[in-house]
Amino acid sequence: MDPMPQGGRVRELDVLKGTAMLAVVTLHVSWYYLLAVPPASATGRLFATLHMVSGLGVPLFLVCSAIALSLRYSEPMGLAAWGAFLLRRSWVLLPAYLFWSLVTAALLKPATLWPGGRLAHLLLEGSADQQFYFVPLLFSVYLLWPLLQPAAVASGRSPATAVAVVALFAALSVVWWKLSVLGFPFNAGPHLFPLWAVYVGVGLALAPYLGALARSASARLTALAATVTVLAAVSMVATFYGSLLRPVSPAAIALAAMVFRRRRGAWLAAGLEAIGRRSYGIFLVHLLMCRALRWLLWPWLFGSLKPTTVLWPLFMPLELTLCLGLSFLATAFMSGLPWRLDRLTVGTVPALPTASKWAR
Repeated sequence: MDPMPQGGRVRELDVLKGTAMLAVVTLHVSWYYLLAVPPASATGRLFATLHMVSGLGVPLFLVCSAIALSLRYSEPMGLAAWGAFLLRRSWVLLPAYLFWSLVTAALLKPATLWPGGRLAHLLLEGSADQQFYFVPLLFSVYLLWPLLQPAAVASGRSPATAVAVVALFAALSVVWWKLSVLGFPFNAGPHLFPLWAVYVGVGLALAPYLGALARSASARLTALAATVTVLAAVSMVATFYGSLLRPVSPAAIALAAMVFRRRRGAWLAAGLEAIGRRSYGIFLVHLLMCRALRWLLWPWLFGSLKPTTVLWPLFMPLELTLCLGLSFLATAFMSGLPWRLDRLTVGTVPALPTASKWAR
């Protein structure tokens, strides 16, 4: 891997994080519409397909996190360096996580705030609301980074080694999922990492080859990736409640986003990049925004409409746009607060190494 200068950002990764954030908001908004319409109707199938496709959000965030860690921390870590790494990451991300977990719990689950054992469980599990589990999951990656970093280094030796790394992590995810289905309590809290390990493996394997991936990308490959994704989602609509691995390849989505950033659709790529730069804050606040919008808008929009009406699919993009837009504006506002209140409310994610000279 070529040495990566410090201080800048990998703009393509910001685009990917923006894509992931858009998918996460779509996943949550589409779920409420999916619950409100008959599942066997055409509208229900449409919402189910959209819900399946948008399941790429958290997997893609894990891919991006693994890539970013591989680029920034490419050298082996001793115990002291590992401790400093964890302290730095905690100071950057945890204050906002704790703040919004407490705010959300106070609004939605006040009984969990006391006694202290309930609150500790809520914070360790990330169960204040649907999206918070990702932060403990991400910290499990940080905790394991000294063990994961050699896999990133090995992936750079040859494409065959990179494929082997993905296969190893995929096998861990499948075995862990099978054990959880058999009744082992491996599908929550600290036990989540093996369940999602395949996506971390994809990120570790992709990091040394991002440059080659972007240079070899083509519009046809992007169209093929998108087509396969949608067809897989449609084929699994009937059983999506029981599926572990969404029918979306993070590698294919990464390819599509790279092509988008470097070839066409520059205006949309710029928008996704802006969202990606604030994705952590948006991730933390967007569900509260969505709930507030639903409380305000749904009685007005749907008071006289039957769930089967053809207008419902038109309203969902409106709610999605409002939720994402208001979350972005709120995050932008809070990032300018004085007295370190910005760190408390939206976190401060460090810049990644610049992409002026990519690997391979």
